Amino acid sequence: MSERTIKNWCRLMPKVELHRHFEGSLRPEMIFRMAQRHGIGLPFRSVEDYQQKLAFRSFSDFVSMFIIGVRCLREPVDFYESTLDLGRQLYADGILYADITITPQFYLSRSYSLEDIFGALKKGADLVKEKLDVDIRWVVDLVRNKIEVSEVAFHELMKIDLKHYSIHALGLGGPEKGYSALPFANMFAEAKRQGLRSNPHAGEFDGAASVALCVESLKADRIGHGVRVWEDPAVIQELIDRGISIEVCLSSNFKLGVFNRESHPVKKLFDAGVKLSLNTDDPALFKTNLSYEYFLAMTYFGFDLDMLKKSTIVAAENIHDESCGLALMQKINNQFKVLGLDE
Repeated sequence: MSERTIKNWCRLMPKVELHRHFEGSLRPEMIFRMAQRHGIGLPFRSVEDYQQKLAFRSFSDFVSMFIIGVRCLREPVDFYESTLDLGRQLYADGILYADITITPQFYLSRSYSLEDIFGALKKGADLVKEKLDVDIRWVVDLVRNKIEVSEVAFHELMKIDLKHYSIHALGLGGPEKGYSALPFANMFAEAKRQGLRSNPHAGEFDGAASVALCVESLKADRIGHGVRVWEDPAVIQELIDRGISIEVCLSSNFKLGVFNRESHPVKKLFDAGVKLSLNTDDPALFKTNLSYEYFLAMTYFGFDLDMLKKSTIVAAENIHDESCGLALMQKINNQFKVLGLDE
């Protein structure tokens, strides 16, 4: 297939996204809009200037840009409008359902409660569903190196009606190496009792042992990233035996130096039988979308259309809101049929 044909197939395929951060989906246009609303100074003056700052030399460079968007999310209207813009991005990329990760502890000092914020997110997501027929659900993320603030955020979250606000999982992000998941075990256990699924990041900046710890101590239902399980066949087999899927983010891994295109194990993991989905992580910061992640998988790692179809089905079978599962699979299968990919 020519590059143009591959890109066209990737654009047309139905998609499900499981690993995407709300804050990392803020396009520069939204950041400028919110900054102007609140009189916030920015370290860039144009979209072009913003784009030039996305050549990250370290994880801390990435975090610095990520936090700029966080600073601009000040009031419920910011969360509402950003959700609408997120919905437009998902729709344009052919994404039918997305589990979106948001980090509540960033917003504890706002003059609005977390319930006000999730009310705005729900209002936006409901309108996206009504107008674009795209389902958005939420994963609330704690931060590994901020245990005390994480505990405050977690206890505030436990006060609200999680199901009403479409919150379906608890995540764990932040610096992985040097910050064990173990101190968060009690919070994840309580979240499970409250009906949330477990979706920690692991196996990105630390090795396979980090993944194994999250499976054991946090009872992980899905693993964010997880690609470094390739370093330990025993952990690979554990994921396969337990049916736990990993959320692969190729552009993110390349641009943050986790793997390069020559060393990335995504195809080896797929061939080994690990359930995996393709995702964007922070598309505004990595200048990507899910169609492009599919293109990378085909162009650099030898995925064919059947492999992309299988990874899409893995994603659909592992969404956090299982009540959407039947209708979602029907939509996906109908679109595959239209594309002639139903066999």
